[in-house]
Amino acid sequence: MRDTEQFWVGVEGDEYQKRSPGNVENNAAFFKNALPVPFPSTLIEFGAGCGNNLRAISELVPNIELTAVELNTEALKAQPDYVDQHQISMLDFVPAKQWDVSMTKGVLIHIHPDDLPKAYKVLYESSKQWILICEYFSPKRRMIPYRGEDDKLWAADFCAEIMALYPDLELIQYGFTYHLDGQDDLTFFLMEKVK
Repeated sequence: MRDTEQFWVGVEGDEYQKRSPGNVENNAAFFKNALPVPFPSTLIEFGAGCGNNLRAISELVPNIELTAVELNTEALKAQPDYVDQHQISMLDFVPAKQWDVSMTKGVLIHIHPDDLPKAYKVLYESSKQWILICEYFSPKRRMIPYRGEDDKLWAADFCAEIMALYPDLELIQYGFTYHLDGQDDLTFFLMEKVK
């Protein structure tokens, strides 16, 4: 297991789940703006944590089929029972099918830059039509110390990187979430596969 993954499987990952309970109402407001319209009928989230994003999406789109890929055991236990769970690294996940939307929210920032092409490949291959990423943005990649640890968090232009690898992706919309609105300071990008 990679060092960055080991970090989230262990105590730090457990502690993160406890201190980040999330807010369904704030998340639902965020996804109302970030998801494609009409809303999708299937969605997979990589690094789904304890399922806070999926709960919000379910409130917004009651009949949606939701799938979670997550490493941390405690996080999986806290997810709602209507979510199809896969306990595996995003980097090792091999999609057996495609979902309308494949997404990350605050996950690519924690993947080592050397492993990002694999993460982008998984996002791309898991998507039937749209890819939604919500991450810390920086025009140039920069490492940000995370709770006193180096090489655990980076900001970058993840959207430009994945679109450079997959030229059939078209940027449909993007936006920014602000911490005073109950979210983190994240930039979201919604891309569509254009055939």
